[in-house]
Amino acid sequence: MLILHTDKLIIYYYFQYLSAIVMANGRWLLPYLLLIRKIIYNLLIKPGYFPPAMADDLFQQVQELLLLRQDKILGNFLHKAKFETYLAAIITNLCYELRNKEWDRKLKIPVIHPFSWNDPSSSPTGKLVDGALLPDDKLIIRETLLKLHLILQLFCKDRLKIIFCLKALYHLPVFFNNLDVNGIMEDEKMQLSVHLANLNNRGDHITNREVYSDLTGIFKIVEKKDNSDDAIRKWIESRVREIIDLLNGNPAISSFEAETFQHLFELYCHNSYSFSPKPEKKLSDIKGY
Repeated sequence: MLILHTDKLIIYYYFQYLSAIVMANGRWLLPYLLLIRKIIYNLLIKPGYFPPAMADDLFQQVQELLLLRQDKILGNFLHKAKFETYLAAIITNLCYELRNKEWDRKLKIPVIHPFSWNDPSSSPTGKLVDGALLPDDKLIIRETLLKLHLILQLFCKDRLKIIFCLKALYHLPVFFNNLDVNGIMEDEKMQLSVHLANLNNRGDHITNREVYSDLTGIFKIVEKKDNSDDAIRKWIESRVREIIDLLNGNPAISSFEAETFQHLFELYCHNSYSFSPKPEKKLSDIKGY
């Protein structure tokens, strides 16, 4: 008699259960169950959008969506590519759909009214720095900074890297202990020190091209990966676009763009929301709140 480990036995019967669903509602899906799991892992679990414990729930949600839309999926297949390739594209879109719904769920916080940060000189950010903050502006800033904080938490795997890169790009101080240096050799730490000194000591005279060059050198050491300056530039720009889209909302409730987002992020760092040499402050600890 074949004796299976308890976890494997659970997985075995779980797949049997799923297979029964597929057989009852759409036999065509049965050969693609592993494909579904693989795409879910690569797009939703591995990047950190969902915890590994939710893999089975996500698998079932994607399968149910495929079955609900099977008439359209099968009817739109034009035989111009392999069916597996065609289905993989659909599963990918479904995964992004689930990710966006999760983001929307986590980002539901009160909003007073639509607000534009398009004029930095008259924005609540400027008033906060100048010490002339009106009560309504104060509440708007509190909510907007909290929303940015929540958005950054969504990038659980890359959050610290995003914050580090943006601080470097916006000429804010970056520190050695902002990086995960576990397992890094002493000579590599010396190289990191040089890059950090370049970022911190050039002030506003440093160009974006120089910033990307130093960031490439830093993450080549920290992540043990060979990337180009252009690759890190595209990665940062992609993350910024995602964050701005989430800040603005759909339908739009704000009108952030690259420059005004920078002002908001600088304020975020000024109030110690992001990692720094000092312990992070809670929202209630921020001066003036």
